[in-house]
Amino acid sequence: MKRLGTIFFCTLLLTQVVANAEDLNKAKLKTQLIQHEGKRLKVYKDSEGIPTIGVGFNLKKKDAKSKIEALGLPYKDVLEGRVSLTDAQADTLLKGDIETAISDCESVVEGYSELSDIRKRVVVDMTFNLGKTRFSEFKKMLAALKAKDFNKAAVEMKDSKWCKQVKTRCSTLEQMMQANKDPSWLKDAD
Repeated sequence: MKRLGTIFFCTLLLTQVVANAEDLNKAKLKTQLIQHEGKRLKVYKDSEGIPTIGVGFNLKKKDAKSKIEALGLPYKDVLEGRVSLTDAQADTLLKGDIETAISDCESVVEGYSELSDIRKRVVVDMTFNLGKTRFSEFKKMLAALKAKDFNKAAVEMKDSKWCKQVKTRCSTLEQMMQANKDPSWLKDAD
């Protein structure tokens, strides 16, 4: 009988942990990333001179050629601006990059699953923009997240070279991290 009580208690505890962890709202994340990255169907150079297309899709990353060709497009023609994406193709690339960023966050951010939806979107947005390696360098911010000190995490975001580069994006994400609230332009996105 005691064992049944222990099993019941453990099940109840696990249910509570799962209930406290919010699912990631991917519709809001998509809107958020398009707001921060922009969406262009023809190749352009990003702020660092890297050929980019869609919603921040880096055409020079390792798997870019195979992902473009999987859309039925000739990579070289897309890279040289002779072929543009459709909205659906840009969305396909975005969906793949979002899944990569989420997976990266799950491996880098200790306690990621326990974060609120809004704070998950903040770290996924940062990882999407920076990549896993550069995001992993935010050691003090990651330690603050682990300690659930979201004010400190916001301060560490703001105190970075990245913040100076992305200005408005950083300010928005820092406020989202600190207040656990969406900006007004994102409230109705679902």
